[in-house]
Amino acid sequence: MATSVLNPILVVGATGFLGGEICRRLAAQGRSVRDYARRVMGR
Repeated sequence: MATSVLNPILVVGATGFLGGEICRRLAAQGRSVRDYARRVMGR
């Protein structure tokens, strides 16, 4: 299944353990992924 770059998948919480894994797996499948994460203060 091919996903167009014009239709990326949005992953919310991409800096967390689960969100990061989802992004990695989707990218490994060749899917276009956009991540959304809040800024972490103090790191």
